[in-house]
Amino acid sequence: MAKGSNNWIWWTIGGLTLVGLGVGIYIFAKDRKAKKDMQLSDETTSPTNVPSTSTQSKPSQSSSSKDNFPKWSEQQGNDFRGWVNDTYPAYAKEIQLDRKGSKDNSFIRKAWAKYGAEY
Repeated sequence: MAKGSNNWIWWTIGGLTLVGLGVGIYIFAKDRKAKKDMQLSDETTSPTNVPSTSTQSKPSQSSSSKDNFPKWSEQQGNDFRGWVNDTYPAYAKEIQLDRKGSKDNSFIRKAWAKYGAEY
């Protein structure tokens, strides 16, 4: 047998490896794009899908709190987050305020400090 007769095996293995790698990268990139698009669509949800805050109870104010940050339920916190996202979407995106999350963290506190009086 000639010395170079097994070269086709190595070329085949190398080609299949490259194809597999390319498919893997394509799937990974497509999945990341889909997640990013889904996240962006959550931020641009129209205000008509969010319940009106006028019929919901406002959070109770804590008089002992230094910055008047309210003590509210998880639902009331999410209502305020939704209101900020609907009323000031650019600001909500700037401070990375999600529609749902903790009722007391740095993101919601920033929004409360700026727009709490208006809410």
